Amino acid sequence: MMSAMRIGGVDHTYWFDAATGIVLRHVGLIGGEPCSITEFTEVRIDPLVADLDFAFLPVPGVIVERQVDQLMRMAEAHGIDLAGVDLADPDAIDQAINTRLRHEQPTPDARLRAQKAKHVPVGDPPAEEAAARAAIEYAFDNLGEADTDDVTLVNVQSGRGLIGPLRDAQKRVPGAADSPASLIVDDVKFLRPDEAVVWYSVEVDGQRFPMVNGREGRAVEVAGRWLIGHATIADLLGFAGVAVPSPDD
Repeated sequence: MMSAMRIGGVDHTYWFDAATGIVLRHVGLIGGEPCSITEFTEVRIDPLVADLDFAFLPVPGVIVERQVDQLMRMAEAHGIDLAGVDLADPDAIDQAINTRLRHEQPTPDARLRAQKAKHVPVGDPPAEEAAARAAIEYAFDNLGEADTDDVTLVNVQSGRGLIGPLRDAQKRVPGAADSPASLIVDDVKFLRPDEAVVWYSVEVDGQRFPMVNGREGRAVEVAGRWLIGHATIADLLGFAGVAVPSPDD
């Protein structure tokens, strides 16, 4: 699979192995002329080594240190008190360090509250707000639901012709071949009876994509049905380098 982007005036194109996500080839272009090319001339993927046959053996003379010891030394260097922290749990120590070093940064909940505060409603919420929220969650959870023509996404505003771009984008998500990506609605704020701001995330095999974690989008009601805003899908598929056709009139 292939992905392209422009950074600093240089057009970058990457070719990936769809099964493993390994970058096989990279070409950089300035004004249409190659400025750099990097590629594998041969790639071999050997079968996985069975756990029973694998053992980590450090080089003789090398000092081996546990992760928990490294974290404790880091905490000590920053003067962080670990009293009450389970010193046998690396995650607990790591959390204590992050809490101390990032105490001035807002929590995810506080960040979401600040984002919601920026949007001022211009009308009343839907009469059946809970039902509308459930309908929005259904639309995001069933993004790939197609009409009988197999070209229209029925849960997307002006979704005709978007099946192809969605499938192209799904092929470019590492790991999605074995576990398809899913959209998770984190929160909803209604701006008026037929429009809402939606914060959503993309998950693959239970892991959230950092770039699409709490992403802001829109949902609109059209003919009594809540749909994902067309611009939201264009923004989402753009992360995979896939262009979305303009909405129908």
